[in-house]
Amino acid sequence: MSTRHYSSAPGPNREIIQMLTRYMEEEKVSEPPNIFKVRAYARAIKAIDQLPEPVQSVEQVRNLSGVGVRIANRVDAFLSGIPYSPDATARSKPRKPSMAEDFPTEHTAHSKSTAKGTLEDARKRQITSSFKALNAIGPVKAAALYRAGCRSIADLKEPKFFELLSPVQRISVQYLEHLERPVTSEQASTVRDFIEQSISSKYTVSISGNLRRGAPSAPHITLLVLHSHPDAIIPPADLPTSPTVNSEVTSPASPLKPAKPRPPFTFDRSHDTHTNSRPNASPLLTEIISPLECRELVAATLSAGVRKWVGVVRIPECGTNGNGDDGWERRVEGMRGVQSAKGKFRKMEIL
Repeated sequence: MSTRHYSSAPGPNREIIQMLTRYMEEEKVSEPPNIFKVRAYARAIKAIDQLPEPVQSVEQVRNLSGVGVRIANRVDAFLSGIPYSPDATARSKPRKPSMAEDFPTEHTAHSKSTAKGTLEDARKRQITSSFKALNAIGPVKAAALYRAGCRSIADLKEPKFFELLSPVQRISVQYLEHLERPVTSEQASTVRDFIEQSISSKYTVSISGNLRRGAPSAPHITLLVLHSHPDAIIPPADLPTSPTVNSEVTSPASPLKPAKPRPPFTFDRSHDTHTNSRPNASPLLTEIISPLECRELVAATLSAGVRKWVGVVRIPECGTNGNGDDGWERRVEGMRGVQSAKGKFRKMEIL
């Protein structure tokens, strides 16, 4: 039974739940996975999701049933906007009020104002940290969004905030609910089979990363494309000239051995580019990505280079109501799925 917990509706602590869910998924795919930690995260996520008000201080979750010390420390670091350290101890518990606090003085109003400011600062750090968890959003953009009035991930989809984002950031927001979910080995195999049937038979496609090592899931799909004929592989253009034994720098005391040649790469890596800058001469883009775009597998491109492509793909489905010749859904069905965001979308990189 799956231990992952999803909120039925965006709650006041959605950013904290996303952070804990990400740690839980990383623990699931670790080698070997710690089932006790996974269950602890699941209990904490469920407990925090049931809170009716936003968490602004770690003290609000420290005594919750299901939230342990280390998870409370993670929440504390998240609210403070600082990196979490496993060796860090929990912050001190609230101290008992002093006599001056029991009997207010003229400084009480100032103290309350300072406490309110501290809570607002904590809330700001929490919101900006949730923005920075998205792809390509850094501290500067997160601060700018907060100043513009954006207060949650859901607000990013509003036109006035959405237009402030770059193309890559917009893709991350558009497919956020899909990209948060892990990729299963079955989904990766489906994509691999679809690609092999969509490109030239001179290429072979293999699953790489955690899924190749037997993990049940992974954050994204990683595929390795190899040419079936080694003689046709394009060598890299940036190989340095290897020194020889007879070089002038060779000395009898420390003879310089000739460097071993690098193995050839499937695709030339003499230049790398980003989105909207696609070199026409790259076999990766012309012979791999272009056919996949025609088959409506590619939903969006995050980055494109001569040796590596990263983007969002729609998991292909079997054909219905008039199957295609190869058993997959027809191109028009895939097009409708991409345009309406219907189906399952996952992040993928091709090497």
